[in-house]
Parts: sequence; structure tokens; C-alpha cells
Amino acid sequence: MSNINPQNIDGTFPIAGQDNNSQGFRDNFTNTVNNFTFAAAELTDLQTYAVLKGPLGSVGQTGTPTNTMNYTYITQPQLLQAVETKYDFGTISTGASFQVDWTQGHFQTIAVSGTASMSFASTWPATNLYTRLRLQVTTANTTVLTLPSSITNVNSIQGYTSGTSVSLPTGTYVFEFATYNAGSTVTINDLLRNYNTEVSGNVGNFITANISGNLAVGGSIITYAGSGANLVIDPDGLADLVLTNNTSLFVLDATASTSTGTGAVQVLGGVGVVGQVNAGSFNTAGNILSAGAIHNALTVNGALSTGNISTNGTQVETGYQQVKPGANVAVTVNSNVNRVLLHPASTIISFGANVTLPNTQVNGTIISISSNVTIAQLAVVTSWPVTTVSPYGNVGPITPGTVSRFMYIAADFTWYKIA
Repeated sequence: MSNINPQNIDGTFPIAGQDNNSQGFRDNFTNTVNNFTFAAAELTDLQTYAVLKGPLGSVGQTGTPTNTMNYTYITQPQLLQAVETKYDFGTISTGASFQVDWTQGHFQTIAVSGTASMSFASTWPATNLYTRLRLQVTTANTTVLTLPSSITNVNSIQGYTSGTSVSLPTGTYVFEFATYNAGSTVTINDLLRNYNTEVSGNVGNFITANISGNLAVGGSIITYAGSGANLVIDPDGLADLVLTNNTSLFVLDATASTSTGTGAVQVLGGVGVVGQVNAGSFNTAGNILSAGAIHNALTVNGALSTGNISTNGTQVETGYQQVKPGANVAVTVNSNVNRVLLHPASTIISFGANVTLPNTQVNGTIISISSNVTIAQLAVVTSWPVTTVSPYGNVGPITPGTVSRFMYIAADFTWYKIA
């Protein structure tokens, strides 16, 4: 409240046409001086501390006032059409350094071409005052930007290389820097792109994950079908699901209690497999394409149906069993074999062979038996009493290069000779 008191000035004194007491003059003069003193002090305070929307001075004076609040509280403001100051570095040359100063503006822009190094000026607000600054970086070509060492999470940014450097292809990027401890540590947020985050442990559920580059996972990617959900890979048919080295792709039924579920891998495009695929069912409406050899690689415990298997390379078969007899021989076929090769080691003209088929339960399994010399008498049997062979027993003689093939029909518990 103002200390100026206009009521202590007697406007009716002096009275005209009569003698007036000089004390009245002295009182009016004293009160006038006091009010001027109060007015001068209060105007000085307003000029020093008030928030102004225009410059002080004569009427019509132009300019932009600077209202320095010195971090004082402004409680419950409602902002409308609020803006922030922009600072433009312009374009810097390859290998140049630039320093971001928070006091120059909360939104800053720079154009770079090639390598560049960035630092922070020591002008952040005091500790326990939180602030943010946004930097727009425009690159004319692929640029390696080295950020300040105070940034704690630079490895979460796409294009992170090492240390505090990120590689930025041609384009425009907006990064937000934030600190609450006067710049001792600064966090960076990429406002225009997804993150390049490596996470260990269970991170919960993602509704959508759009990844334009590579998704590198040191553990497993597990998808539960739930109510009709799918793991969709390459919906446009332009890329591949590639499994390298000895890695495996397991697809389990959502209701299965063990790792031998009956889920399905559905492929509408192409799949390149270098490792192993284990699945209850492998259904493809497209092709399984191999530019090289598929060997000891694809394990299908269910059905392979609908599409084609096309290869531009060599088909390498590892599911065979080779025996080199010197005379008559008895062979028990292993359960993971579909071709038995009888290749005598000596120069014998013919021999007899007794082949015992495996006790398989996989319907449609085919086993072929062949020799490079005459099999004088070939007997094909099974050791499991429930399973039979038709025709049972002797099926020879077999001439060189001729193949005898047997198919297992699970409903009949029978191996039928089909060729």
C-alpha cells in the first residue's frame, strides 16, 4: 500500500482576504515534501522490481524490456501464447566445435556437415532448479556428432557409436537436454525417432514396436498368441527372418505347459535359415528360399505345407545312415534317419542284409534303402511288436542302384513298401 497521503495537504489554505497563520504554510510544505519522497521511493521500487510489458520513459518510447525475475516464485500462472527464445548457430564446417549456452535460448538450431563436437557452457541454473533445452541439428550428409561427457544416456540414442558419439544420416533431428544439478549430469531425449535401447530382464508388454533398423537381442523374443495375436515378420515380403550360427526359433502353443507345444510359424514371404527352426507346425503360403545350402538346419516337428521349397544352392542331406559291410549285415535304422546306404567296403559282388526299421510314431515318415552292389536277399523287419512291415520279411533280391522305400502310417502301426 502506498505511503503517499494526499489528505494531509490542506487545499483551502491560505484563506483569501485575511491574515493566515504561517504554521499552515509550513505544514503544507512539509507534507508535500514527504509525499514526494514516498512517491520517489515507490517509483524506484517499481522500476527496479516490477514486471513490465514495455520500456519505461516518455510516452511512445519503443523497445523490448528485460524482466529479470532472479528465480522468484510465480504461483498459479495461466499462460496463453507463451513462446521461447530461438538461437541459431548457422552452419559450421566439418570438424568444428560449438558450445551450447542455455542463456542464449531454450530452442537452438545448427546445420552441420561431417564431424562436429558439442560442449555446454557453464551457465545452467543452480542445483535443484530443473531446466530443459532443445537443439535442432540438420545434417547435409552422414555426420558423427560428439556430445558432452556430462550426458549420461547417450547410448540410448539411435546411431550411437562409442563414447559420447552418435552417427546422424542426412536429415533433421531434435534433441532435448535436461539437468537439475547445474549441468553436472545431463539427460538427452530424441524427440523425433525411436530409441536404440538394449534392455536386460523383463520389461513388460509393448503394444507396437516399429523398428526400421536391426533389433539385436542377446536372449529370447517370446510372443504369446493370446486371443489371436501374431508375430508378424516382414509383412511386405521384402526382408527376411535370419537365424545365424546355432540359434533357434521356437514357437510354442499359448496353452502348452512344456516346451513341446503345437504352435505354428506362418510365413507369407521368405525365410532364410542358417540356424535351426523348431516348431509344432511350419505353414507357408510363400516360399522357403535359400541362396546357399540348407544342411543340418531345419527341424520341422509338425507339417510343412501349402508353399514351395526353392533353393538356388545345394540341398545337403544329413539324415542318412551309411553302412560298409564286408559280408552279410544286420542294420538297425536310427530314429532320425530317412535314407540307409549300404556301400560294401570290399569288392564283393553281392551280400545279404537284414534291416530293422525304427519304432517311430511320426505319421508319413519315409525311409529308403539302397546299395551300390546287388543285395541278394533284403529282409526288412521291425523290433517293436505293435508295429509291422508290409510286406514283412524278405523283399529281395535288389539290383545295384535300386531304391526300396517304406512309409509309416501311424493309424495302422505299419511300414508300407511304396517303391
